[in-house]
Order: sequence, then structure tokens, then C-alpha cells
Amino acid sequence: VRDAFAISGTWSDDGSIDGISISLKNTETKQTFSFSGSKGNGTWSCLIDPTKAGSEIKDGKYEATVTISDNGGHKTSSSRAFVIDNTPPVVVLQRPASSKAETDSNKIESYGQYLTIEGQAADDNDIEKLVIKFYSKEAPDTLICQKEITSVPPTISLDVAKFLDKDVYSKIYGDEKDKGEKSYYCEIIAYDGAKRYPAEGYEKADDAEGNAEPSYILWSAWEKFQTEYQKATNSSSKIKIPDLYSLKAGKTTTTASRSAAAESLVTNLFATAISSGSFKLNPLNNPTFSISGLELDVANDVENERSLTVQLSKGLDGLSLDTENMKVYLIPITTDATGKEVRGKKIYPQKSDYQQKGDGQFLTTIQKDNCKDENGNAVSLEYGKSYVIAVEGTDSENNKIVPSFDGKEFFIRFKAKNVAPGLTIESPAPTTSYLKKGDKLLIKGTTSVPDGYPTISVVCKKGDATTGQTIYSHKVTEADKEKIEAGLIIYNFEYEVPVDGSNFKFDQANSDQYVFDITSDMDNMPTTRTKTVIYDIDGPTISIDSMLPTAEKYKGTEDGATESGEYLNGNVTMKIAIIDDYDTVNTEIKDPSNDKRPYFIFEDANTHQQLSFKVGTETVPTVKHYITTPAKQSFVIHTEDIASGTASRKIKVKIFAQDRAGNLGVDIDDLENTAFEREYTVDQTTDIPVILPY
Repeated sequence: VRDAFAISGTWSDDGSIDGISISLKNTETKQTFSFSGSKGNGTWSCLIDPTKAGSEIKDGKYEATVTISDNGGHKTSSSRAFVIDNTPPVVVLQRPASSKAETDSNKIESYGQYLTIEGQAADDNDIEKLVIKFYSKEAPDTLICQKEITSVPPTISLDVAKFLDKDVYSKIYGDEKDKGEKSYYCEIIAYDGAKRYPAEGYEKADDAEGNAEPSYILWSAWEKFQTEYQKATNSSSKIKIPDLYSLKAGKTTTTASRSAAAESLVTNLFATAISSGSFKLNPLNNPTFSISGLELDVANDVENERSLTVQLSKGLDGLSLDTENMKVYLIPITTDATGKEVRGKKIYPQKSDYQQKGDGQFLTTIQKDNCKDENGNAVSLEYGKSYVIAVEGTDSENNKIVPSFDGKEFFIRFKAKNVAPGLTIESPAPTTSYLKKGDKLLIKGTTSVPDGYPTISVVCKKGDATTGQTIYSHKVTEADKEKIEAGLIIYNFEYEVPVDGSNFKFDQANSDQYVFDITSDMDNMPTTRTKTVIYDIDGPTISIDSMLPTAEKYKGTEDGATESGEYLNGNVTMKIAIIDDYDTVNTEIKDPSNDKRPYFIFEDANTHQQLSFKVGTETVPTVKHYITTPAKQSFVIHTEDIASGTASRKIKVKIFAQDRAGNLGVDIDDLENTAFEREYTVDQTTDIPVILPY
């Protein structure tokens, strides 16, 4: 609290109140002050004025204890702690470094693109805000504008204005950089966090404002004071600014001398405080830097291990550069959920060598795993991320080095060295695939890169064509990202080759070969995988070239007539031909659960029972007999296994086949029929001699 303040509350009692007393005790010095309160109808209050002449109460931490006694001798007490603060802050500024009264223009600090306040401040109640008021030299009594800065730290280094900020700098100087140097005055008022709590009816507009200090001590006066103080006290120790505040508040300190000579020096120091400072502005005063090969305000691609030449240039005023304290740094840039730009903390490349060429230059190598943060901890750069690249440092007058005079910056997009992307094709898996009519082709896989977004393309050559047609092109996006593994970003992609539509498609009328070149390209460094597709629209044709010998079944009539149909007896040789004009018949077992080899069976024509019989040298009858050389293969059929003695059995021979594309075999006599079958009758009696009429 500050100034006179009221302590008040309420009371209740079944009788009457005899008295109200308030004891105010400094919890640090134990000094106690006593006050009497006044009572009203259920209320009480007490006005305390620490600044009252003759009964001053020093700043400090206090505990107020209120005791109320009634006529029966009963007492009730309540306590509350608070801080009395009637001392405004102490402010010592290094910049701006001149008073309004300074007449030597060379001693007045000239700022460039940043108007900065630097120094220190102290107050027991913190510095709640600084208010800076600006005036031009031509109209020193006319306020141009003012800037309020809140939550001021004890060590002050604040950019109050920046060229092209559309705020303070724009109001006092303008936005044109070629107007030359201009002179200004400023008033700096510091406020602490103390508040006024007046008695009812005595409120003021500035009750919420803290103690105001409208003057500040120049750093040059502070340094002179320290030297004189050491001489006066015959000591090497120096007074700290918080101690200076304690002396101003009338408190004792453990470090500051209270000798007459020392107190005289302190009094003289406060007497040197100024209420108005002077400074000059010229945006062209800032030293600048340029980076060879990079453009301002665009995202420049910079590969890992790339060396950049950062050229330094003095400002228009020719002030020397503080190159010993200059560093090249990066600031990572991201965006939040709303798309707003968010800048991170500074990162310092560790391979950055200063060279004395021109006004000076740095040869800085941007390396992924050779950077540190402001605390010296190792930090890795991220591929694909954007960074501001800049120089930290000033000239001899503390003007910051800037990349340009129009607010533009250098940006880089960090990327890995150019390497061809990794490419894995998941579908189709084999080098050569076989598809049948109506089948679509899914091209699916992953591509991997250290950073960036490669482009996936598919080029197809059909038949004997020597040039291909681009049927698909897609630059991957964040939505395609699957994961990051071993430092590589892995993206998914897929494309389905259709069988209809107006774009590229598989020909449904003619069988043909299609060669697909699947490419992932990044910065003209492609990786290609080739897949061949045999698109076969026709199945193989099935025929029985011969079934020999066949016999005749005589009816036993005098005319020697025979039964219709072909009869088999004994051992007969069946020759099968399965021909595919574009592909070959599938004779491999690639999936035991789905055997696609060609085979034949014999079936009872009446009962549809599948019959067991021996073929060739087999010793055990089986039902299914596989065809191993489909183009032409002969089988010796033992018909006695099917019907023996005088029995007769009508059978159907069924043959099944498909090509590698999955097309089913068709009857050579009926190309639409995928169920090949022929009928015969097995009858061993047809081998018995028959006497026919002559």
C-alpha cells in the first residue's frame, strides 16, 4: 500500500463496544505503532498516514492487529499482513545515455532500426510498468506518442520501437528509411506495484497506480558514483542497485556504508537524476549482413553440411562492429493450430568461423547435428523445417546488426543432401504379373526420404511401344506420411489402373503386355522400379486329339448295325492338347491350398460319381490325374478299373485348366464354354469277336 490508507471492518456484540485499538508492527525491525479506531453502527475504521510529518512510518513489511473490547472486558483480535511502500523505484539506464540538456551532438546516442532501453531497476514491490513519452527536438513540448511497457524485469533490455512497426517508430520517425538522422527527447516514468487504499470518500483517479518515479540516473553517473564511493569508504566493494533503493527508502543495508561521506555521495547521485533524455534515430545507422547465395524474404533451400558466407557491413555512421560477441544463429519456425507463425528459441551452429574480410564475415556450416541452444545444450536441426538465419551482435554504440533496412529477413528450409528416394513396391509384388480380363491393377508402395516431398509417377509402355505414357503423377503430402524411421520420412502411395473410363485403361478386347515404370523423384534424383503385366483376355483351349483304340458295339442284328457312340475297352491312349495363344498354362504349385495345375477326371455319366482308375504305370487307382505338359501329353488309361467283365458304363471325360492370368480353359469346339467334357462308353465286351452275315 502507499500514501495514507484506511483499515476498516465490521463488528457485532450483544452489548456495546468499549474501544478499538490497532497495533502496527514492522515484522523486520519489530518497531510498533499504536492507533485508535473509530466505531460506527456495526462498523469500525482507522486511518493511517505513514507520510505524516513527525510520525512517519518507514517502508517495510507490517502486521496490523486489530483488538475490539466490549464493556464486559471481553476482547477479540484479528491480524493481517501487508507492505507499506511509499518509495518510487530506482532506475539506472545505460541507454539512452544522454540528458535533454546535452548540447554536444556527438555525445547523443544515435539508434538505428531498434530503439532500445537498457539498464537496471529496483523496488521492493517490483516494477509494474514503464511509461515512455516521446517529443521531437523541433517541438519539445508537444507529445508525439507514448509507450507503456508492463512487467518490467530488474535487468532491463527492451526494444521499445522497431523500424516499420506501425507503432512508436512509425509515429515518431515514419516509415521511409532515407530521411536521415532526427533528434528526439523522451521522458521515462517508472511505476511500482503499490496501490492506494484511501478512506471512503477520498478516492482518486490514480489510486491503482503505483509510486511513480519520473526521473532516472544515467549509467555514466552511476559508474562515477561507484568509483567515488570506493574511495570514500576505502573499500573495493560496490553498492548494488537494490541497495541504492533501500537507501532511498531510508532502510539499513548490510552492504552499503552509512557514513556521512557515503550518504553525501548517495544524495548527490540522486540529485543527478534526469527527467528527460535525448537520442537520435536513423534507420540506416544499423550495421547489416548479407548471406551469399540467399535471397531475403524467400524460403531458401539449404542442404545439410552447406557452408554459407555471412558478410558483415558497418552502418551509415561507420561505427566499428563488436565482432568478438557476434554469432550466427537460427530460429525455428512452426505454426500453431490456427495457422499463426510461432518462433522458437535461438540455435547456434557450432561450425562458424570469423574472417577479417571487408568489414568482417563468418563462414558458417549448417550441420544437422552440430548446433547448440542458448544454454549450451546440443540441438539437432530438423529436415524440412524452416528457420530464420540471422546474426546476433551490435556495433560499438549497441546498434543491432540487421539483414535489411526494410524489415525483410533471411529464411532457409533445411533439407538433407540430395539423395535418390527409397522406393518399395508392395503391389504388384512379382516382377511379372498376370491378369485376366476385367482385373484391375493396384500399384501400391512406400517411398522414403530424409526430408521433403518426392513425386511419384507411373509411366506405362504397352506392347511394342518404345515410349511410355504417364498415367499417374502425385507429389506426396503430409497426409501420405506413414511414419519416421531411422531418420527417414516414409510416405504411402497407391494408384489403381482401371479397365474402363476415358483415361488410360487395360484393353478389354486384346491381350497385351504392359510395362510400368514406377518412379519416386526428389530434386531430379529419381528411383525407378519396373513391373511387367501380362494382360490376357482369353483362356487356353482344351481338346482331346485322339482316344485310341476305340471300338464298336454291335447290336446283334443281321444287318451288322452298331450302337451309337464311342466305346472303350482294355488300355486306350488319350492324347490331350491345351494351347494358350498368349500365355502358358499354369503348371506350378504356388499355393498348396489353391492348386491351379491342369487335370482330368472320369465321371459316371448317369450318377456323376467321380471314378478312380490307373494311368500308365500307376499301381493305385486315383480320381484326379494332373497334366504336366499341357501342349501335348498322352495318357494310357486302364479302362478295366472303370468297367470290367460284361458290365458297361457310360462316362464323361472332364478336363480343367487355366493360364497364369487365371483365365479358365475353354472347349476348342465351343470357345464360350469353360466346362470341357466328352462322352465315352467303357465296355470290355466290345473286344469279343463278332460273326457277321456274309
